[in-house]
Amino acid sequence: MTGFVGLRVLVVEDEPVVAMCLEDILECLGCITIGPASRLAEGRALAEAGGLDAAILDIIWGASTARASPRRSAHKPSPSPSLAAMAPRPRGSKSCR
Repeated sequence: MTGFVGLRVLVVEDEPVVAMCLEDILECLGCITIGPASRLAEGRALAEAGGLDAAILDIIWGASTARASPRRSAHKPSPSPSLAAMAPRPRGSKSCR
């Protein structure tokens, strides 16, 4: 068992495979996954419902970002650590944009 057992974690991720991987990881840690939400508005609604201990947010959403969501929707002060990571594009691949 880990210290994560029973924690309610919101997942906001628009890539289905990434969302499923996050769900699997959280389940293995004993967390309760809220979501995953595939749209920022859906994630915000879930966050505003309350009862969350943590959130994992995809911060790259085209013109909008998820950075403001945890603080804006929080009903009580809480720490909001964030982590962003990107991998370099594989050599020879083309941009999707």
